[in-house]
Amino acid sequence: MAKVSMVERDKKRRKLVKAKASKRAELKAIIANKSLPPEERFQAVLKLAELPQQFIQDPYS
Repeated sequence: MAKVSMVERDKKRRKLVKAKASKRAELKAIIANKSLPPEERFQAVLKLAELPQQFIQDPYS
């Protein structure tokens, strides 16, 4: 059985993922849009890389 602190940490992480999901989706849409200039797409890549890794959705959940 998981410790209460681990469960609470996971709840907090999931809440943060939901809060940042729209920003990640927006940046990914800019990156995928081939009609935009490469400089703008590259800036989106850099902004996406700046986001903490904990905001990435867990593929197993």
